[in-house]
Amino acid sequence: VAYQLQNQNLISYRYFFSYLAVLKNVNVIKGKYRFFKGTTASKILETLSKGDVLTKKVTIPEGFNLYEIAETLEVNNITKANEFLLYSFDQNFIKSLGINSSSLEGYIFPDTYIFTENADTKDIIKTMHKKLNQVLESIDLKNLNKLKLDKNKLLILASIIEKEAQRASERQQISAVFHNRLNHGMRLDSD
Repeated sequence: VAYQLQNQNLISYRYFFSYLAVLKNVNVIKGKYRFFKGTTASKILETLSKGDVLTKKVTIPEGFNLYEIAETLEVNNITKANEFLLYSFDQNFIKSLGINSSSLEGYIFPDTYIFTENADTKDIIKTMHKKLNQVLESIDLKNLNKLKLDKNKLLILASIIEKEAQRASERQQISAVFHNRLNHGMRLDSD
């Protein structure tokens, strides 16, 4: 790290920087950082030791499918789309999250997240799925048994409603139509 900092003219003496790191007991540095010329070696070392890595804010809109999420994450330099999709369909990884599904479709919560640049893809997915679980825990789901829905079926139905609705105001009406069809044993007849 000291060698890279000296090559980029951010510090003058890499050996002094290394000695300073030993004195301050900084021996593990991870992540991506941005420094500007004129920043002192001591301040650079402090930033590295705190782990103040570069982060990116990314918004996953409601209704995005896994492919759209993957593309959004890649465009924002969070992770590679193909790696995100690989884990999104990896049965062992999906099961490790406690999900009984063939993919993570519907199990990623749409929200605004702050991730470190080039973060670990599994950690990104775990964070997004953890947010989904937090939101579900905050909702009163007592009526699920009455509706003959478990958590997985609820998420599937919510995803279908989201795709059918042109506007947020239509969701309740679409939901009512689907519940009536389900109660009468009818097909949903949804695209």
